[in-house]
Amino acid sequence: PHTCFARTGRRLISRRTCNALRPPARRALGMFSPRDLASDGSMADMYNPIFKGMASARDSTVALVKRLAPDAKAILDLGSGPGEPACLLAAAFPAATVIATDIQPNMVDEARKRAREARVRLTCLIMDACDLGPVQSGSQDVVTCNFGLMFVADPRVALREIQRVLKPGGCLVGTVWQDFALVPIVSKAMTHVLAPAAVEDAFNAVDPNGKDPVADAAAATRSAAAAAAVDNPALSNALQLSAAAHSLSEERLLDEMLWSAGMRPVRGEHNSTGELIFDLGQAYGSKTWKTGLMQVLPELLRIKEEGDRLNDKESKTILKRAKRCFDEAAVPSVNRGRVVLSPSIFRSVVCVKPDNCCTRLVDLCRECGRDEAHLGVPRYGAYA
Repeated sequence: PHTCFARTGRRLISRRTCNALRPPARRALGMFSPRDLASDGSMADMYNPIFKGMASARDSTVALVKRLAPDAKAILDLGSGPGEPACLLAAAFPAATVIATDIQPNMVDEARKRAREARVRLTCLIMDACDLGPVQSGSQDVVTCNFGLMFVADPRVALREIQRVLKPGGCLVGTVWQDFALVPIVSKAMTHVLAPAAVEDAFNAVDPNGKDPVADAAAATRSAAAAAAVDNPALSNALQLSAAAHSLSEERLLDEMLWSAGMRPVRGEHNSTGELIFDLGQAYGSKTWKTGLMQVLPELLRIKEEGDRLNDKESKTILKRAKRCFDEAAVPSVNRGRVVLSPSIFRSVVCVKPDNCCTRLVDLCRECGRDEAHLGVPRYGAYA
């Protein structure tokens, strides 16, 4: 049951074909193999501290699914990473067909391995959340997506695809970042790596005797990053990836997307919040900085490869500079020799696809006689 395919548009390619692609082609498809990354660990290894820190959010997702859809027979997990909460769901619903998906082949490999170790029945697919083509319309009782909606190419498209594959009355249960403590560290480190002159100029303009020099320095870093990114595609891409974590932090923005996609929030569950603590590893460790800069590491490696090809000294040493800059940016988070981030806030996304009789955006459903509130929260005027 452990199937593995990669998607490119509407075409499925095998794992063997994926491995045969050159690194630039894999990057274009959002695929990374261990040899594309650092020599001492794969993307899955780097992701492990983040994965462990998300445990309580995964448990919350599984508990919500049990409560909202206790008889679920078909569950689709998007952005499963190394297999969670898909494996937990497969264990909680042994009679259900559970599908784990991720855009990264090595993550899907980890999910398959995790499923074998947990002895659960799980189908693993490499799939883009914006293109769920292989999944039939109206076939899923539940779709889950933990910390994935922020990073898809187009959340609106992904939500429409989720709505398409859900059965009427089916539910979406997921999580998004309200405040991810890693984001400012990544932004600061990457700006120092790729735009040191801009940062130095900005910091020189900060008055050390001002009312709040620390806040002024942070603002200077953001300003320097924004200015430098205009002429620096690598920095622009890196900062965009980092900022994507907070792209759905505004409740109203995501709610408007959900309503537009035909989903209705569940009263009392939707937009509830929780806290997570992340231990990235030993301070100044050889792997800690890679975990912290995981989202932008492929871009750094691309620059290094280009530097090796052109024999450019500055580009060839970019990984060393990235480690040094991350270590410096993470100093405020060091606790007893380890990089422990301040609490990160996540928000639950809990919605239903209305039954056929309740799909109209009206104050009263003419067929069942109930007002729209029975589908979730009342409709806001701005969402009509």
